[in-house]
Amino acid sequence: IQQPGIYEDDSKANVDLMIDLAQTYENMGDFKKACYYREVVLSKNTEADKLNDLNNLSLVYLKNKEYQKCIETVNNIELNEENSHTRIFSARAYAYQNKYKEAQKELESIVDYKDTDAKDMLEKIQNSSPEIFWKEDFEMKQISWQPENRINDKENHKNQ
Repeated sequence: IQQPGIYEDDSKANVDLMIDLAQTYENMGDFKKACYYREVVLSKNTEADKLNDLNNLSLVYLKNKEYQKCIETVNNIELNEENSHTRIFSARAYAYQNKYKEAQKELESIVDYKDTDAKDMLEKIQNSSPEIFWKEDFEMKQISWQPENRINDKENHKNQ
């Protein structure tokens, strides 16, 4: 009897394995492979898991600089208090393409959901300029998303 391959096997254990692969590639900084496995997971998971899958996929698209895919994925997530924070991913995707007005609209769309990060970001933008704020945000994220910085960050938290 021939066993199904990893991509044909829809069992929960296999989907969990692909989630682990996606997370491992993301932790290693290989966002392209992480995107691939997140897409496979999304295609195989149940409807109950779709929100989490879309959230994870949108973040990996952002990290992989696939900004339009990030925006499209976020737009497939119904906006409510539970998942409003995902709109920050699409705000960043717009801003990293120099579409500052669209980025600001995304942030403003979630302020009513008591999203303190969005509120803080809007205040910082008003106190400087969108160009300066988003350039600094981009540079900070590019550094923080690299594996060596996450490892050092974990060690720093242990020592505190």
